[in-house]
Parts: sequence; C-alpha cells; structure tokens
Amino acid sequence: MATSSSDSFPIAINATQQITARLTPTNFPSWHAQFESLLLGYNLFGYVNGTHTCPPLPTSTDAATTTAHHLWFRQDKLILSAILTSVSPAMIPLIATSQTSYQAWTKLTKLYASRSRTRVMQLKEDLTLMQRGNRSITEYLHSVKTIANELALIDAPLSQDDITLYVLHGLGSDFRDIIAPIRARESSLSFEELHDLLLGHEAYLRRLDSTAQSLVITANTTQRRDSRSSKNQSSSTYQQSKNDFRSKSRQSKQYKYPPRCQYCDQQGHIAKYYPKLKPSEATVNCTTTTSSPDKRWLIDSAASHNITSQVSNLQFHSEYDGTDEVIIGDGSGLPITHSGSLTLSFPNKKFQVEDTLCVPTINKNLISVHHFTKQNNVILEFHPTYFLVKDRRMGEILLQGPCENGVYPLPSSPAATPIAFVHERTSVASWHQLLGHPSFKVVTRLISFSPFPPLHVFLVLIIVIRVLPIKLISYHFINTV
Repeated sequence: MATSSSDSFPIAINATQQITARLTPTNFPSWHAQFESLLLGYNLFGYVNGTHTCPPLPTSTDAATTTAHHLWFRQDKLILSAILTSVSPAMIPLIATSQTSYQAWTKLTKLYASRSRTRVMQLKEDLTLMQRGNRSITEYLHSVKTIANELALIDAPLSQDDITLYVLHGLGSDFRDIIAPIRARESSLSFEELHDLLLGHEAYLRRLDSTAQSLVITANTTQRRDSRSSKNQSSSTYQQSKNDFRSKSRQSKQYKYPPRCQYCDQQGHIAKYYPKLKPSEATVNCTTTTSSPDKRWLIDSAASHNITSQVSNLQFHSEYDGTDEVIIGDGSGLPITHSGSLTLSFPNKKFQVEDTLCVPTINKNLISVHHFTKQNNVILEFHPTYFLVKDRRMGEILLQGPCENGVYPLPSSPAATPIAFVHERTSVASWHQLLGHPSFKVVTRLISFSPFPPLHVFLVLIIVIRVLPIKLISYHFINTV
C-alpha cells in the first residue's frame, strides 16, 4: 500500500497541536473522530486499522526491501508516539505495552467502543436516566450528543426521533410549554434545530425570572407608596383582593411581563391568586377559642417604617387620612388606618418607637432598624443566636434578645404585677355580724340585690348602719319588701 512516506522520510505528527483534547474515559467519540481524520489526511490510517502491515524483514541484501521495512517501522513508531501523547496520563498504562500503533488503537477501541449488547444497553439506560437539573441547555445537549455519538460509533446509532425523545424526557417541568408542540410535530427535528429551539426557550425563561426577581426583590419589606402616583391604584387595591377578575386585571397592569405562579408554575398569576388555594365556603363543625395575636415586636432590617397590627399598641395615635399603602413581598398593598408612637420600657432603657403605622391586616409587629437606631441613638449587633442593643456613644449594652427561627424578636416588656381579687361567698350570719347585728330580714333584703354585692356598697352601708338608728333602717327596708 502506497503511503505519503514513499519519499523515504516518515511523517511526524504533532499530536499536542493537532488534537485539541486528550483522550479520557468520557470523550472517546470526539477524540476518535479527530485522530481518524488526522491519519486519513496524512494517508496513514492503514497503519492503525491493519491494512498496511509491516513488510517482512529481508534475508538477502535487497536494499529496497530493507529500506521499506525500516521506513514502516519508523512511521509506525511515530504514530504510536502520537497516540500516547494524545491520551491522558491515567490512560497511558492501558496501552503502554503495545508494540505497534495497530495494537494501541485496537485496545482503545475495545475499551471504549465495545460493540457488545451490554454496552449498548448501558448507554441507552444512561440516556433514559439523564436529567438536565441545574445545567444549561448547551451542557445538557452536549451530554446527550456524546452518548449518541458513542452509540453510533459502536454501530448502534439512534434516529433523530429517539434523540429528541431522550432530550425532552430529561428537560423537566420548566420546559413543558415547548415540549408539547415539539412532540406534536409531524416531521422530525434535526439535532441542530432542537438545539436552537431549546436555547431560545431557555433565554425566554431567563428573562421571566429576572423580571420576577426585580418585582419581588423587596420580600419581607415595607415601604410607603407615593400618594400622588398611587392614589387611584391604592383605592382599588382593597377591593381587588375580593374579586378574581379585578385581581387578574391588576396583575396585568402591575407586571410588564406575565408573572409565574410559585405554586402551580403557570404564567399569568401569582400564588396569592391561585384558584385552588382560595378557601371554600366556611362550615363550622366545632367551636374553639382563638389564640391571641402575636404582640411581640420583630426587628426588620428591610422595613422602612415601624408597623403594628393593633391600634391599642400605640400610646398616642391618630387616624390616617392618606391614601398610601404598605407594600409587601408579593406586590400587594395593605391599607393603613392609624399612625402614632409608643414607648417600650425595659429595666435599663426606655426606647421610643415613633412614626409607627397601624395596619390591621398584617400578621406581625415590625420595628424598622433604621428608625429604631436613629430615634434612640443606639446601634444593633446581630449574632447567630442573639442580638444586642448598645449605646452609640459609650458602647454599653442596653438590651439583649434572642434569635428564634431566623428572626430577632424584642423581649417582652416587663408589665405590672397582676393583682387577683379573690372573693369568698359570705354567709348571712357573717353579714349580720359585719353590719352591726341588724334584723335578719334587713340582711336578707340586702343580699338579695346580688349574690356578690360590690364591696364599696357594703362599706357605705356599714357606716350608715353604725351612725343611724337600727330601727330606722330596719323600718325602711321592711317597708320596701
């Protein structure tokens, strides 16, 4: 077989420059394609596939035969060297004992391109179980294409429809909007066309996610709307929470792009307006006592104002006549009814909590870190298990509180010790003795007004009875019976 080395000079192959990636256990198809093309280009592929064998070593002094033998031996060693150079260090021991390039090429083919039925089933199972997960579309399709190429290399190629089905099966729920149209196509998609479609849909989802994040970036925060810019919107917000049609129209006006529901993963609404989450008509099967509202104050570094749900928490307050609302994480607004201030008393310090808004529909009482530190001239230190309130000038610790479930509540303010007035039912004889021994008819008449008469009434009666004659009082009560 004629070769390009017929000029009595072997061809040197610079594998490090001409082969872009070294052979690893996962990239044999791509490495095989590059090396095969390189050998075909130099007309040297016969050395590795066994068609160009070594000429026998001549026994005579034939110069031409001897030259051909030496030339083949030198060229084969150069090809073997190129193969050893183009594989990773971990794979060199697998072919280190090969004497010819044909032996090295055959070993690599048997290791990574076995045509056995077990190998084919293993690769197809890998395709079936493959999932995109957190990878990009490009990385995911590259993994699928690598296995498909390996199957084609071992004479078990997949059709375009099979590759498409494997790809669609591992995309996940984020791509279900485009999976259905692709499956319903009458004609097959090439791998390149499928790649373009999925890349476009991935870019579309990325734009939606960035838009949603920019709209809900102030989760668990509060702020006041501008009364001029949101006058009309704030007046309709309270009514729209009760009407599905208005809530949908509100969403279409509020979001530049249609939002995605966090519960059902569908576009066009948010989780707050998901129909299946709305409570059905209430039915009462039993009655229970409701727990009192949470009166603790939570320190919120993202809140723009102090907020409470009960107007009774405010020591000084007035009705709020503005049109502003408190905006929460999902973009909806909560109406404000009052504004005022209060004082939180602790053993070492009294803290002023001014500019406090009363929002009855909020679940927690929030203290703005900015307002609290500014109004009381203190600093806040947050630690994993507790927080400290320190004097800004002296650094003295004024208050320490816990961290509970990731939030920092203020300790409960020490209240006055409750006094319980215990009353024991007094017998008629005891009241007869206490009232100065009036007639039993008078005592019975007094007790009949109430089984537990107020204490101050009897104190007055005792004074009157001890000053006025008993006969006069007895006569009055007897005549009133």
